[in-house]
Amino acid sequence: LGTSQRVRHFLPIYPLLLIGVTALVIKLFASVHKLPILRTTIIFVILFQLSGQGIFSINYMKALYSNESRDLFLARNVPGYAYANWINNNLEDSHHILVSRRQLIYLIERPVFYGHPADEARIDISSSADSSKRFAEQLRNQNITHILTDNILDPDRENNSGIGMWRNLIRDGCGRLIATIKANIFRSRTFSTIKSTTEQSGILLLHPQKCKW
Repeated sequence: LGTSQRVRHFLPIYPLLLIGVTALVIKLFASVHKLPILRTTIIFVILFQLSGQGIFSINYMKALYSNESRDLFLARNVPGYAYANWINNNLEDSHHILVSRRQLIYLIERPVFYGHPADEARIDISSSADSSKRFAEQLRNQNITHILTDNILDPDRENNSGIGMWRNLIRDGCGRLIATIKANIFRSRTFSTIKSTTEQSGILLLHPQKCKW
């Protein structure tokens, strides 16, 4: 059925299906006199789900019963939180930053423009976009003053399309890096210490009036 983002749209239907399937299964097992097997299976499923929920909750119980600060908690649970923290501490309300990482836009306390490679056209950062002049014009139209770049340490760091067009802006004199920030990246909050890696992104300050063209 696809990713969880699509499956969740079926949530209103699941209870109705569950009621029907449960009634059917009970009737089926009763007819063959195997209700004890059904009860054992249900108990096993409940215990299995509770075990999974318990493992998932350890992370939050640790924060609840310790003196962990909000920043430390977010650093452990939000990939790239160091970027949001730097932006909040170093930029001002008069600034407007382009960010392409969805999980950060809820934590950044400065004006943010969320750039999406597929669903946003006002600032085109799709994989086929590679015109620095058009990119600069779109940034200017949205009053963008800064860009949170992609991973500078990425093996494909010479990519100049999409969000990577910031490299073209530096080349054309339209901006300069004012900071590079290291952040922890992980795919699982529950096992973040096991699957954690480090990446580095930059903050690009734009000055379009200095563009070579």
